[in-house]
Amino acid sequence: VKLTIIDRLIQAIPVLANLELIDTEFQLLKTERGIGKQPSIDIMAYNTSSYCLALIELKISDSAEREAVTELSAYNQGLQNKFRGLSGLEVIWIPISTDWRVTTKSAAEFVMVWQNTLVMPLKMDVDYDTQLNQVNGVDLKCFNPTNDLTEIECLNLFSYECFEAFDYCLMQEIQNKEAFIN
Repeated sequence: VKLTIIDRLIQAIPVLANLELIDTEFQLLKTERGIGKQPSIDIMAYNTSSYCLALIELKISDSAEREAVTELSAYNQGLQNKFRGLSGLEVIWIPISTDWRVTTKSAAEFVMVWQNTLVMPLKMDVDYDTQLNQVNGVDLKCFNPTNDLTEIECLNLFSYECFEAFDYCLMQEIQNKEAFIN
């Protein structure tokens, strides 16, 4: 698991070079909600040599960092629906957060391992002067989710015991049900 995640991070690094802005608040999905309530990518860019699309989602609140991976997943699905045949390796997710807790870290690991998606999680440290009410600096660092990855967390990525049941949907009746279950 660690090697797969590290491999995905290595593949993602060159995509960060030569990014060109497409738009901010780029509306990709349309909903039935009113104006101003349409989901939009915080920043959309592309790599000028590989044309890999970069979906950048910024979360500056420790309570909102979970939303980054969920939103990126929805936007990625929207891209897949609009551009059939778009490979998972032609899109990179760049979630930027001030905090990386277990749930968000696990979600990023999951999409790297199981969905073959390029993800470059970035941790943002903000130097904010409360007296002057101004930002003095912003520092972005690559967040390596494997640093604190334990054996238990790796096993959980492969664990099916947490599910009570699976539904199998097949096109035809199974003749030998016992063999299928075994």
